[in-house]
Amino acid sequence: DVSPRQGDDVALLLYTSGTTGKPKGAMITHANVAIQAQLLEEAWVWQTTDLLLHALPLHHLHGLGISLMTSVLSGGATRMLSKFDARRVWEEFAGQNPPTTYMAVPTMYQKLFEAFDAADEATQKRWAAGAKKLRLATSGSAALPVTLAERWRSITGWVPLERFGMTEIGVGASNPIDPLGRRPGSVGKPLRTVESRLVDEAGNEVTSGTGELWIRGPSVFKGYLGLEKATREAFAEGGWFRTGDVAEISADGYVRLLGRTSVDILKSGG
Repeated sequence: DVSPRQGDDVALLLYTSGTTGKPKGAMITHANVAIQAQLLEEAWVWQTTDLLLHALPLHHLHGLGISLMTSVLSGGATRMLSKFDARRVWEEFAGQNPPTTYMAVPTMYQKLFEAFDAADEATQKRWAAGAKKLRLATSGSAALPVTLAERWRSITGWVPLERFGMTEIGVGASNPIDPLGRRPGSVGKPLRTVESRLVDEAGNEVTSGTGELWIRGPSVFKGYLGLEKATREAFAEGGWFRTGDVAEISADGYVRLLGRTSVDILKSGG
């Protein structure tokens, strides 16, 4: 079908298990993809001169939407690795045509540090010098332990940019591009078009303390394919998406995730 696509047409169908473990196809529209790329280009000051080193799987939003599409739709270049290999990533950092940006999950940072510690001193110095030249390194898909953030700081001088994202909402919040404004343990502030609120178990807004994080905005997905009941249950009145994440928001708007409202999945890979 080569007919023109509309903003509300489905562009991506990505499967997510949520907290039930049963795969659900999240319908992500062309409008969702467009606003997500625009928001991240703004927030992370993406340039046409940027080169992304890509070592994430493409069947998740992190690798496909947040990483690859941000780079492509912002006019940057992407160097695709066939798989993640810690030594290869360090060598890319220190290579002749080094990347300017890199995105990873916490487990990948742990593997990078294991490879770094196993290397000789000369190699460590060369790798560290390469990593320091990165304009941006992000962490997502799970909370980044402060110990890993601080280890990256000890090598490069700054902590990775941590953000909050879900298949259903894209990136909802991000620490600032300025390393001095990043807070280890926090996922930063909601992006420009993202509305957020904390609610208690009865759905009443919480003005202080903790609550479930609800998100609303043009980057929120259309619904689950063929699962009308699941889609209805995922949204509250007014178009608010129930993330299922327990959070707290500081007086100046920084979000800190504390856990899930229900947990029945063990992720053996970290």
